[in-house]
Amino acid sequence: MKEPQSINLNQPGEEIYEAARANLVFYQQPVPNPFQNIAPNTVGLGVSPTVSRFSLYNPRPQLGGLTANLMPWGAVWYNGLQVKVEKRVLPGSKMGTVTWVLNYTWSKQMERFMRENFAYAFTRWNNWGNQLTDIDVRQQLTLAGVYDIPVGKGRPWLNAMPKAADMLLGGWNFNYWVDWNSGVPTGLNTGWDFTCGDYRVANQTETAWFENGRTGTRPNCYVQRGPYTFRELPARQGRITDPTAVQLNMAIAKKLKLTERWSMELRGEAFSAFNTPIRQGPNTDPNSAAFGILPVAQFNFPRNVQIGARLRS
Repeated sequence: MKEPQSINLNQPGEEIYEAARANLVFYQQPVPNPFQNIAPNTVGLGVSPTVSRFSLYNPRPQLGGLTANLMPWGAVWYNGLQVKVEKRVLPGSKMGTVTWVLNYTWSKQMERFMRENFAYAFTRWNNWGNQLTDIDVRQQLTLAGVYDIPVGKGRPWLNAMPKAADMLLGGWNFNYWVDWNSGVPTGLNTGWDFTCGDYRVANQTETAWFENGRTGTRPNCYVQRGPYTFRELPARQGRITDPTAVQLNMAIAKKLKLTERWSMELRGEAFSAFNTPIRQGPNTDPNSAAFGILPVAQFNFPRNVQIGARLRS
């Protein structure tokens, strides 16, 4: 699938970037602004008395940024294996009927991205790279089931109860669904280069979710990219993922036949029934004191219980 990319069309060529990296002082030096009092005084070029020398090497320096936002050069693709197993257990038995469905997905979602936003990408195709998307989930497992509680009319136990008692106690179904996934990739490498090879730590903890330079083993892994340099590393990779946890949801429900025309459904649901917290992804700013540390706040919804009734005709 095509993915739009934003391209700044008003950037110098590769040779200017290479020269600027070699002589930062010269290209960052303020010089008189040739557009002052020529450009409208409502924009920076018409007000500021100086501009950086580098900006004057743009193909059209009088225009500033010139961005095409919908260039269809990116791409997203997905590959996956999906397995589904469904089983009905003990149908009609005195223990009650159980139906369950197990789904497992093993997948990978990638995107083709532009490492930097500059004009010479038109001819420098090696400036493109592949990386995991921010919603890539490598593994996902779901178990869902329905248990017909064997009590009430048409069921093995207490099937001759008075109608009022059957409306209260009979015909209930218990539903459950359990979800687990391996987590989305942790975003890294924005504005920084990693020089230590492997982001993983031997003992992952909430204060050292990845190699953050504070474990005492590799304190100088992150090097901030200098001016006019381009990002070569992908923004995320699958060896480090955000926290995840098994989530259990449950429900109990029944249907009542009130008259030939009217029926009612009663339902009680508990989402995140065990109130299992999932923490948000770690801080990924090497300048922050919290770098590589999980935040305290719970990222997922806490336990939510709801009861409802629906009348149908």
